[in-house]
Order: sequence, then structure tokens, then C-alpha cells
Amino acid sequence: MTINKDNLNKALLLSCEVFSDDRELLEYKDYVLTLFFLKCVSDLWRAKYQFYQKTYGDDIGLIKEQINNDFYLPEQSDFYNLKNNFNDRKGYRWLISNAMHELEKENRNRFFGNSKAISFSLDQQREEEVANKIFSQLIESFAKIELDIDLFRGDEQGAIGRAYEFLIEHFAKKAGNKIDEFYTPPELSELIVELVGPLSDDEIYDPACGTGSLLIACAKQITKKDGQFSHHQLYGQEMSDVMSALAKMNLFIHDERRPWIETGDTISSPKFLDRDRGLKQFDIVVSNPPFLMGKWSHQTAENDEFNRFDFGVPPKTKGNFAFILHMLKSLKPQTGRMAVVVPDGILFRGASEEVIRKNIIEDNLLDTVIGLPKKLFYGIENSAVIMVFKKQKNDQNVLFIDASNEYGKRDKQYYLTEQAIQKIISAFKARENIRSYAHIATYDEIWKNEFNLNISRYVSLIEEEERVDLMRVRKESELLKQRFAELEEQMDQCFIELGMGRKI
Repeated sequence: MTINKDNLNKALLLSCEVFSDDRELLEYKDYVLTLFFLKCVSDLWRAKYQFYQKTYGDDIGLIKEQINNDFYLPEQSDFYNLKNNFNDRKGYRWLISNAMHELEKENRNRFFGNSKAISFSLDQQREEEVANKIFSQLIESFAKIELDIDLFRGDEQGAIGRAYEFLIEHFAKKAGNKIDEFYTPPELSELIVELVGPLSDDEIYDPACGTGSLLIACAKQITKKDGQFSHHQLYGQEMSDVMSALAKMNLFIHDERRPWIETGDTISSPKFLDRDRGLKQFDIVVSNPPFLMGKWSHQTAENDEFNRFDFGVPPKTKGNFAFILHMLKSLKPQTGRMAVVVPDGILFRGASEEVIRKNIIEDNLLDTVIGLPKKLFYGIENSAVIMVFKKQKNDQNVLFIDASNEYGKRDKQYYLTEQAIQKIISAFKARENIRSYAHIATYDEIWKNEFNLNISRYVSLIEEEERVDLMRVRKESELLKQRFAELEEQMDQCFIELGMGRKI
């Protein structure tokens, strides 16, 4: 069956029915995404072959040369080679892992970063025989999806990338809070991108990039304005090897050919350094780091070689500010701007976090605080906020926006509607007081609140009661009495005319 953008997601869900239940689906979700990636890359290579064949005829060497200018598909990485050359001795897991290693090895200039990033553990609880049966069924199911060549070009370009993100979201729904990965809803990514305003030459960084959705959203915004003339560069770091691999695949699927993705703990071992071994700095830093950071490299923070904790050391059991301080240190001094999603407790908790807030505000780095609706994230009940920071500000004010009640609902899950996003962006750009929604707080106002940034201290959701004009009320009462007397007189006249005398 030929698949277009309208039925691709449905076809992917049907393919996932090879799994017996959600537990089994989640156990193999990384392989599902990898196999779909290999399927798309293989079909894209064939689509490009057909395209160049129309230009160069039967000159196979020239055709392959043109295709390879974009990327090279080695035989071992061809999805259809996996399908047709299964080896019982090695099994599908080895074949899939080897396919990804070969693809990365042959495309070093497109898969920047740790060479071990595209790697999948073979240490699974399932027996090899059971795994092979599942992979065989999944490969056969994907093979039946004949991707329309138009999905790779023209107005349809991007449909494959959206389908890949659809799969990621599908797994996030199934997993809820049972996995560590944190899925960023596309509406939230859209909002964050509007807040930081990426430009054509920007270097953009996400220190907890997950599957790369925020980096992709920034790139989309730039190419939407500048098209092929954009010179942006994307950088990301992720602790998990598998998540780094998924980020690389996701970026490749979205036609981002030169992203730099590294693997490792960002706080204890940041990978992006400058020539002097200091932290590399970026025009834009965006991130949706893990909410529950009970463990982080607290023991080494006081002697941090990158001086990231000059504003204070976050508490041992709450590392949210560790990411914020790392991100602030990663901003370029003139163009640096950043947006980060964090739990709202970071706004008002005391002790060392209060000290950090005070120092950040006194250094005039905090620009905006935006309260978000609950239940925006699968399996997460905590309230979240977006904090926007800028290296260069026009004043010392901080804008507070309360969008906690601005949401839609689908499948028991809240989401930011397009209307809600536009309302936030409008208030962000206007930077004016809006009753029960937005407030511009001065430094003195925040100081009086002892650097407590709880949004309710600055934006009141309770409408002020309308002041009662007693003289106006008395006058209206007199008019009502007069009108009532006139009606009484008219009714008496009606009774007399009916021969009933006065009414009782």
C-alpha cells in the first residue's frame, strides 16, 4: 500500500500491533524507532536514485555520486538488506546495531559527536528466539509501507519527520511516568522557539536534548524564514547512549545534516568546550531537563572547573538550578538568550535556591517567567514554568505571565492551544501589565518579595470587586419604586374596567 502523509501515522500504529502488549512495545521501542529510521533512509536513498536517474540516465556511477553528496547508504545499513539477509547465528539485534554503526561510520560529516552514540545494548531480558520473531514481524510490517516519493520532497517534505515524532509521542503516552525520558509536547516547543527567536547564523544548544525535539523546532523556525540560506548549527548533549542515538536519527530524518550530538552527564562532564577548555558559548540555549533531579554532581560543584556555581550551589537533592546555571554559563555575552522548562517550586523554595535567584536577578539575567497549565507532560502532575533569560536587557524588570488556565484537553491530557500560545507571545512582546494575566515587576518589587518569584505574588487571578456607587444605587431604587407605583395604578384601573372593583 502506498503511504502518504494522511495515512502514515495509522500505518505505523498498525505496525506496532505485532507486540503483545504495551510492556513488550516499550521494551523494544528503541528498536522500533531505529528500524523505522533505517526504512526511511533506505526509501529516501531509492527516491533520490529515481530522481537523479531522470537527469543522468543509466550512468550509475554519476547517480550514486550525486546521492552520496547528501549521504551514503552502505549495504549493511539498507533496511531491505536486513529483511532479506537475516542470520540466525547473529540475530536481528546484532544486524540492527551493526547497520547503525556502518551508517554512522560512512557518514562522519553528518553524524557529528560520540561514535558510540548510535549503539544499542544487546543485553535484553528476552530470549534471542523471541526477539528475532518480534523483529521479523516488525520488519515485514514496515516493508509493506510503501512511502510515497513525494514525502521526501516539495510541500510534503517534513511528513516523515513528523511521523517519527508521532512514534516518539506514542511511546511517551504508553510509558507515562514509568521512564526517565522526558517528552516535550510540540506546542510547548513551538512556544519556546518563539520566545528565543532563533536567527540564521545562530549556534543553538540543548544540554538535555532527549530526542532533539527542541533543536528541531528551532531549525524549523529558521529554515521557514531563510530556507536553504540558513547557516545555523545545532548542538546537543544527552546522558543516555540510546537517547543520543535517537536524537541523531530524529535530526537526520528532519533533514538536519550537520548536528553535533554528544553523550554524557552534562553537569559532571560537559562535552562542548572552547579552545581554552572553558565552556563553549552559544547564541541560544533551550532545554526541558528532567523534572525530578534528586541526584546530581553536588559533591564537585564547589570546585567546579567551569565556575558555573558562582551564584550558589543548588541543594543536594534538587538539581534543577544546576542545569540553569550551566545554561547561563553557556550563553554568549552579547547575543545569548535562553528558555528552560522547570518545576514551579524553583521559583519560591528557600535556602540556597533563594540565594541563587537573588544573584541571578541582581545580575539582571532573568527576563520572563511564564506559568504553564498542569498535565502538559505525560505522567507528570507537577506544575511547570518557562524561565526566559537574556544576557542583554533594556531594563531590570521581569515579566510574569500566568497562562496556567490557558489550555485545551484531549484524551485526558492538557495541551497549549494555538490561541494560548499566541496570547503568551503577544504579552511577551508587548511587555505591559494585563489584568489577571501579565505583570511587569520592577527590581524593587521583587526585592520586597525577598526574591520569591511565585507568579501569584505578581499576577492576581482574582478580579477586583467593582466599587459600589451608593448614590447611583439609591437613585435606581427610587426609580424602581416609582415605576412599581405606576404599574399598581394601571392594574387597579384594569380591574375597575372589568367590573371587579379594586384588586385584592
